[in-house]
Amino acid sequence: MRSKCVKTMLSVLRRAAVMLLLAAVLFSAVGCDQAAKEAERIREEAAPLEVERDRLKRELSDLERTISNLARSGATLSTVITGVDSAVYSVIYPVYKRVNLKIEQHFARQYGTTIPDSSGNWEIEPDPDREALKHLMTATVCLSADELPGLEGKMNMEQLEELLDAGWSTAIYVTHKEAWRLDAYLTEMEEKQMALGLEPARIVCFEEAVYLMSYDEILLEHGVVCAINTVDEGGALLSHDLTTDVWRVKADGWSGKSNTAMEAYTDLRQSHGASVFLLTVVEGDHRNGPADFRDSIDAPALERMLEYFFEDVIASAVYVASPDTAKARYATYLEDYAKYKLVYEPEVAPLEARLAEIEARLYEIYYGS
Repeated sequence: MRSKCVKTMLSVLRRAAVMLLLAAVLFSAVGCDQAAKEAERIREEAAPLEVERDRLKRELSDLERTISNLARSGATLSTVITGVDSAVYSVIYPVYKRVNLKIEQHFARQYGTTIPDSSGNWEIEPDPDREALKHLMTATVCLSADELPGLEGKMNMEQLEELLDAGWSTAIYVTHKEAWRLDAYLTEMEEKQMALGLEPARIVCFEEAVYLMSYDEILLEHGVVCAINTVDEGGALLSHDLTTDVWRVKADGWSGKSNTAMEAYTDLRQSHGASVFLLTVVEGDHRNGPADFRDSIDAPALERMLEYFFEDVIASAVYVASPDTAKARYATYLEDYAKYKLVYEPEVAPLEARLAEIEARLYEIYYGS
């Protein structure tokens, strides 16, 4: 009797378990169906808003591009050569002249005037406003106690003056050895420059990992407005700080042996930054200049580098500038951008307001109020 009772109870329990399982499956199916319907409702409600959101973003992006184009680029390009070796004049300078001839020819064709011939006759006016002069490629050469015109193996003063007349500039190079006595060293270099008939340089280029912001006070006392910190950090060369009296920029080496510098340049051009590339000149297998830790460059590699910049330069997507004038170019860009932003504000404001409304509504749809 007891065994029969136990069997009966087990049978009842099994039937109850089956019923519970069926109920759970049914409940799950109903729940899934409800969840699917809710997901479909959310998609239907959100879809037109997402389409409108994407359209508004495109319109705002187009307006931003228009404003930026009207303001023209704030991006600048500077090349700094780490010494005044004779190869700078005999090998490197001719490369700049060849590329600049192409720039002259471009603007001559654009303005329909006489094109200079291959001899580089600079007496010919390529366009009435001399637009090309705003785009010619130049460089900055570094002076130091061991890198002065007239010393053995270096340019002479006549050659350096030719570079300066062509728009080039000078900087003072500072290594670890000179940094600890920076004030005295800059005084000595000022005296050397004036003895050569040169204006004291307004740019100081520091050897790798030497520059400290605490040096700014000394730099300002010597009329220096730009400090170049040669830290090899790839794309981390951006300088947008207009609040400092000394314009601080970082320089990267360019050897043409990797894409790192090209990628850094592209990032900076798009963000209106200051690209500064440090070049150590080589002639044959000999490395020249006080910065042997930098990547070296020869004439063919330099020509490839300048050709790489050519299209951006003639399109005014980047401006060739000495490092001390790059700050002014960026400040001008900001002023122009603010001016055109104000002009387009009546178009931009309602789009931004509507976009904010849509973003808020989509958040409510997806996550609840």
